[in-house]
Amino acid sequence: GDYMWLSEISKRILKPNGHLLAYVTQEHLPLQLATMSEHMQYVWLFAIQLFGRRAPMWQKKIQMCGQMIAWYTHSGFSHPAWVSDFIGVVAKQANGHKWRKGITESMHYVNGFTSPDDVIVDFFCGGGTIPMVAKTTGRRYLAFERDNETAIMARQRVRDAQSPLF
Repeated sequence: GDYMWLSEISKRILKPNGHLLAYVTQEHLPLQLATMSEHMQYVWLFAIQLFGRRAPMWQKKIQMCGQMIAWYTHSGFSHPAWVSDFIGVVAKQANGHKWRKGITESMHYVNGFTSPDDVIVDFFCGGGTIPMVAKTTGRRYLAFERDNETAIMARQRVRDAQSPLF
């Protein structure tokens, strides 16, 4: 599925010491770890607590109050800044997409894992948060979205974002 494809293509296109950050739910974590480990090296798991937002997992009777991001690398790792493995953000900023990745956590990880001369690739860009943050922080980016309506919305959101003034 998507994890195997993501693992294979990341191994092919990432530079040595390149990073792959992938959102994952508790439910899908074992599958993601097993599949991604075929081609990538697992490094760490980050947690994002979402204040003011809960997603019920009805079958397990769990109120999901956060998200996780798994960090993988091509071979070895280095990054330009210290990053926290736990951040709390106040409810997600609306962007019209159902998964609404927040600007605050995206900015945290883009600044922590990339330098302004890096290229960020987002294979599942949804509402365009990562490419929008890349643009506003002066990074180059490639973004892909398979749903046409969502891609149109993401393009407009990125187009409307302010590039750095330096």
